[in-house]
Amino acid sequence: MPALQTCDEAARGLPYNTLSLYEDLGGVGGVQITVRWTWDHVSVWPDCDGPLVNGSGAAGKWAVQAVNSGTVPAYLHTTKKDGTPITYTLVAGQTANITVAQAATSGFAVVSDFGNLTLTATP
Repeated sequence: MPALQTCDEAARGLPYNTLSLYEDLGGVGGVQITVRWTWDHVSVWPDCDGPLVNGSGAAGKWAVQAVNSGTVPAYLHTTKKDGTPITYTLVAGQTANITVAQAATSGFAVVSDFGNLTLTATP
């Protein structure tokens, strides 16, 4: 988050908050994960939380985007709130755009649903 220490994206002049993670795949490209979300109006800095939100515009209507610009698969590891570990495979060259509704079907409704988010080149 920017230097202004608030959970409220509007106070920073932004349409939504983002959580981003990038992992270099050892010289064969990289993977960028971006999660868009909005403040829940309850949580306080630095433990901000809130619902996922879709962006706008023809190419921006997603809440979670995974871009594997590499030539090898990558693996997104996370845990749900209940502690269940999950690994997603990101195919080489793939861009996956996931909407709020699609994320919710996998149990991801708020940004805190993404726990211990890590990217690796091995499963």
